[in-house]
Amino acid sequence: MPYRELPGDRARVEAWQAFTRRLAEHGALPVAWLPMSPALVPAEALRYTELHCLDGAHGLRALRARNAGTAAAAPVSPPTVPAAAPAADSPTGAVSRHALLPALLTRLACCVRVEPGLLRALRRLDADAAAEPGLEAIVWSYAPVVAAGSRFCEITPAYVAAYRDRFFALAAAEQQEILRRILDAHAWRGRSTESAELLIWQAHARQEAVSDEFVARIDEARDWFARFGAGGRSVLGDAAGYAGDLFHRHGDDRAWIAANSPLLAPIWALAGVDDIPAGLQPADVAAARQRGDAVASTWRLQQQNDRFVLLPDRGEAGRLPTLIPEGGVVCGLRTDAGWRQRWLEPCAAPLTLPLAHAAKLSEIALDSGRRHYRLLRLQRPPWAKELARDGHGLYLDVDCNGVVQRFRWIDPGEFMMGSPPDEPERRENEVQHPVTLSRGFWLADTACTQAFWQAVTGNNPSRFQDDPGNPVESVSWDEVQTFIGKLRRRLPGLPARLPTEAEWEYACRAGTTTPFSFGDQITPDRVNYNGNYPYAGGKIGRYRGQTVPVASLPANAWGLYEMHGNVWEWCTDRFGAYPTGPQVDPQGPRTGDARVLRGGSWSSRGRSVRSACRCRSEPGGRLDDFGFRLALGPGEQVLSPAEPVTRKGLAAEPTTRRSRTTESSSTAPLA
Repeated sequence: MPYRELPGDRARVEAWQAFTRRLAEHGALPVAWLPMSPALVPAEALRYTELHCLDGAHGLRALRARNAGTAAAAPVSPPTVPAAAPAADSPTGAVSRHALLPALLTRLACCVRVEPGLLRALRRLDADAAAEPGLEAIVWSYAPVVAAGSRFCEITPAYVAAYRDRFFALAAAEQQEILRRILDAHAWRGRSTESAELLIWQAHARQEAVSDEFVARIDEARDWFARFGAGGRSVLGDAAGYAGDLFHRHGDDRAWIAANSPLLAPIWALAGVDDIPAGLQPADVAAARQRGDAVASTWRLQQQNDRFVLLPDRGEAGRLPTLIPEGGVVCGLRTDAGWRQRWLEPCAAPLTLPLAHAAKLSEIALDSGRRHYRLLRLQRPPWAKELARDGHGLYLDVDCNGVVQRFRWIDPGEFMMGSPPDEPERRENEVQHPVTLSRGFWLADTACTQAFWQAVTGNNPSRFQDDPGNPVESVSWDEVQTFIGKLRRRLPGLPARLPTEAEWEYACRAGTTTPFSFGDQITPDRVNYNGNYPYAGGKIGRYRGQTVPVASLPANAWGLYEMHGNVWEWCTDRFGAYPTGPQVDPQGPRTGDARVLRGGSWSSRGRSVRSACRCRSEPGGRLDDFGFRLALGPGEQVLSPAEPVTRKGLAAEPTTRRSRTTESSSTAPLA
């Protein structure tokens, strides 16, 4: 009966006493030499046994009862881990009570394997542990925290990340001495063990611990991993087995993986698995898994009933995300069970994302290496009457005193702002330049109506009051700011504002590059403008001479009405010359008096209702064709990720990775 298992285990103590009593009754006195201090020996064990402790303090003298069982009894539990071991498997007895155990396990945290010699070397790092050789036996039997075989032991994957977090709290000098002893013990093991332990140690050591003494060894370790990953399956030995074992034992160490993602991704690829450890960067995964013979193709993300699928893009018009996998795509999913990533390789048939049920999904991330999507589930905010989806996409309704304004979700994206040099009847201030909108936003699907204005302010300044559904006009930029302030006070939390000029044109174009969102020409059946002055040689048409009710003319592809004509719409920007280079989320010039108006009006000529046409006025200017349309956002300030309450959707969040030379990094909402 191993004495390391006796303390605290009453059944084993009683079994040992019964055995030694029977020996004594037959005239035999058992003698045991124990590699531990008297503190770990239960007093009951001395009744029928002569015990000697080989701890260096008691020589060869037999242990007396008064010297036994003096170990501290303060409970010491293993670190908290995401998935706790069942109670039946929890450590018991002296194993779970010894005060020196957590410190020793923390010293083992960065070891790939721990042989008896290394365990002894790390135990002797401080005087208290050095005086207790029995700690080695305790560690070896400390299941489920430690897995032990006949030659070595290691902290199990479920607990190793927690002990490595504790390792970071050690003093830099102690961290350095631990590494010295690890390297000394494993000098004979070969480069794989040493290299892994060096990089694991570096990921969890204090910055000041990574001194010049270790820099060269760490560089050699990184070089070994780079060569191993580049060698692929041509490496001698079982490369796939090594890769699989490495990530099985250390795949939960996000800090180590994230710090070495470019080195570890090719090794992960050798394992031939699709589940991606947390910390590997999508671009590194894509580079490691892409095949040389992969053919680039365009795919579209869609929701089908309770599942999300990737389908080959057939060129149909739509706003759902498209991406070019070039061999595969990294798919990240967040559910109640946590975050997981998988490598997906689309084929000819629709590819279902690895999710049991869409209702359990709170986040999707898709990364094809050149384009990144992040989509979050949205909860209807308290100031919104409804959050839902129709044929044009995601929308929400805002109700003020019984008058409803609908807002459309506008995806982040890229477009060419301004007009090309060959566009007929363009103006010189429409210099074309690339613009990236990195954040989605909500935009009213119509200009603000007289009814909505009156519900907020109690008055109606408009000239054309024959229909409360007409757009409010004869309002200045300054008056619109006052209106927005009152609206916010009526609906706390509503992030109402005017759109930027870039947001306005992006939404007006709705993915088109032609002079109008309807194409190269317009007619009064589509746009309320002065038909006596058609665009670019078009036919003369009807001139109404006043505004028409909102949403009475066709919407553009994104469900936005009368972006061309009816009333000029104020933007938040000051007016100024366009830059010539690429812009990200432009806000207009910082100085200047005039504010921007866009879209043209009922009195405008055809050239003035083009998507690119710009107008300006002093912020106090007020004419009978000046109106506005509200925006909300940016998107991540509007709705927070949450489980749906009633109707639900997923909306795009901003991304940090962009590419203007390949694909954009924008995303789209899903329901």
